[in-house]
Amino acid sequence: PDGSYIKFDLSYIFIMCLLPIFFIVLPEQCGELVRLFQQKSIYARHSYTSLKSIKHIVLMGTVSKTALRNFLEELFHDDHFDGENKTVHCVLLQPNTPEEQTKSLMADVKYNTKLWYIEGAYIDTDFARCALHSADAIVILCDKFSYDAEHEDTDTILSVMHIKNYLNRLKKQGNIEVGNHLLCIQLLAPESLIHYDLSMPEANENDQIVCIESLKLAILAKSCLCPGLVVLITNLIKSSGELDERVD
Repeated sequence: PDGSYIKFDLSYIFIMCLLPIFFIVLPEQCGELVRLFQQKSIYARHSYTSLKSIKHIVLMGTVSKTALRNFLEELFHDDHFDGENKTVHCVLLQPNTPEEQTKSLMADVKYNTKLWYIEGAYIDTDFARCALHSADAIVILCDKFSYDAEHEDTDTILSVMHIKNYLNRLKKQGNIEVGNHLLCIQLLAPESLIHYDLSMPEANENDQIVCIESLKLAILAKSCLCPGLVVLITNLIKSSGELDERVD
């Protein structure tokens, strides 16, 4: 009988010691946890799950609102799809939360089921959230209005190096199937093409690099010999639909 009373007293004391933890410490920690979740954007918790039946593209770099709109209009244009498959997804990886104009574009009925916005950095965990290893193409845009072309191109080249290192590590591990990715890159300065080739130890057969300054100067030079060439090239590279009403 005496032993049972001793056990009862010890358990009672133990419960009394736990009560302040439940009523004081636990609510404070729960409030701190809620505060941390509120500080973290919902887009920082998003992730994209790839499907074999649906192609997807990862869009990165300096993506302005105008550039995003033009890119989506061209990507989802009917001219790029056959009658059987008209589905492709675009995953936008950006370091900041989307602005209001970007949110309105994401809410557009044309893109709300095809566009994913993921807030994150160029690190392995965020690459995994974008399903970068299974992407059919990776597009990196640059700031065409940057005053420091060298700095802008250096950031782009470093991003490409990080992406390739990430994909090469996955290939060596062999846990995830990694395909041959089409890498589309924008650079500003012509000398950055040499820096890009020197920075990549492997062959770049699947890399498509567009040097904006070189392309601009080449088109302007050719347009001096062939007036109207700029309009012709613009009509060839930009998709357009049929007019609803014929203009006389």
